[in-house]
Amino acid sequence: MSYKTYRVQGIPTTYNREESRLLLKSILDRDNENPEPIIHSLCVDPSSSVGKRDQTATVSFKQDPKVFQDERSEWVLPIPRLRSFWDRTSTSSIKVDSHFLGFTPLNGFEDDSDHKIE
Repeated sequence: MSYKTYRVQGIPTTYNREESRLLLKSILDRDNENPEPIIHSLCVDPSSSVGKRDQTATVSFKQDPKVFQDERSEWVLPIPRLRSFWDRTSTSSIKVDSHFLGFTPLNGFEDDSDHKIE
């Protein structure tokens, strides 16, 4: 089992944990390697723009995907259109990193006013 954790940014807000896991699996399942993503956290990123709210997840894998086994610490990966054409929350790519530079939300709130920075 992999002990490395990655941050995934750009997941549409319409996706729940299972849909996010399946999305990652569909993006990373190359050459039948089946990385088996495990979602540890998933929530709306309060720093994303108001018109385009995204979710951020922390993820590990039972087996690190080959795409992450290079010297980089950040990858931009295209995502397939899994939702209907009319789903305007669909994005064209996600960003995955292992450096965690910047803000990483770990849990969300029902009301945006509950977000507080101390």
